[in-house]
Amino acid sequence: MSRALQECTKRLRGFFHVVRRFVPLVFPYWDKVILRILCSQGISTVGVVSALATGKAIDEGLIARSPATFYFWAGLLVFFAVYNLVYLATFATVATYIRMRLDFRLKRLIFDHAQRLSLRFHEHRPVGENMYRINYDTVDATDIAGNTLPELLERIVMILTTCTLLFVLNPFVALLIATYVAIYYVYSHIVITYAYRLQ
Repeated sequence: MSRALQECTKRLRGFFHVVRRFVPLVFPYWDKVILRILCSQGISTVGVVSALATGKAIDEGLIARSPATFYFWAGLLVFFAVYNLVYLATFATVATYIRMRLDFRLKRLIFDHAQRLSLRFHEHRPVGENMYRINYDTVDATDIAGNTLPELLERIVMILTTCTLLFVLNPFVALLIATYVAIYYVYSHIVITYAYRLQ
């Protein structure tokens, strides 16, 4: 158990080292990252509210045989669907903007660094290696800085928002979902660790 804990601690330390290295690259776009997080929260909130509106449309509209109530809740669902599309378009635009700006910045940094290196350094390395490092290393770094870090923040805030909404609406269902999520993540960690050891 202590060995597994040491491995987990080592991986977490490595992950946070990578996070600390790439946070300064994302920091100039903090307002766009916050907008991206807000859009993802809007999408999850609209999803919860749409589920509630669907229940109302069925219970108070169809079952109660009230056309006016049904049309009201159905119209509200259409409004939420359009609203969700706007959120999704904004989210995709902001995410693409952050990725493009980071990719440009990282490639410029690596090109500046490559131009400062000596001619002997470039002669002793094949052209393909330099091209690979300049292209694919920046793509990986952009993915970590532009997608993984904001997505981590989004997931944390989304879990907190969804759990709070569910606890307000139905504490029993929220408790069931929280138990399922906890078991799922522990089980996933055990399976992934086992598969990693098999390799």
